[in-house]
Amino acid sequence: MAWYTLDMRALYFIPLLLLVILALKEESEPHKIRRAFIEAAQDADAHVCESNPNLILKIEAQKQAELQAKLDVQGHQRWSKRYKYLQHKLGNEFTFSEICAETWKRQADCTPLEIATEFFHCWKQSPGHWKTAKAAHHYYGCGMAQGKSGVWYGCIIVADKK
Repeated sequence: MAWYTLDMRALYFIPLLLLVILALKEESEPHKIRRAFIEAAQDADAHVCESNPNLILKIEAQKQAELQAKLDVQGHQRWSKRYKYLQHKLGNEFTFSEICAETWKRQADCTPLEIATEFFHCWKQSPGHWKTAKAAHHYYGCGMAQGKSGVWYGCIIVADKK
């Protein structure tokens, strides 16, 4: 058989191969969230997502977003404990900051990009939060979660060298 001829048995595997390719092309939820934060940051002229992504910060930001969603209250609950944990994991040569935001109940069915855009809009209203959002940092992690009320909660944690 010449190299350019197709073995008929291969035709059986082509649909399976296409299914595998399509399955791999599907974005995971954490990837969609990160991409939404990146796009929203670019639209808001914020540079936080130009920082190096860090898995530990991402996990902690997602946990904080989930805690806010569980409580249905925005805030920096347990920040001092999280700060000490991050120092232990990443080292004392870093300082850490956290910004949190929430959406309106009417935004319950919004896309991740619309939700992240709302977060950056909120952070722009607060000079302290915007200072963190607009700057690039050494590392960052982000997360979002939805509460029972339909409100979405977001969190970004950043690390900077002292």
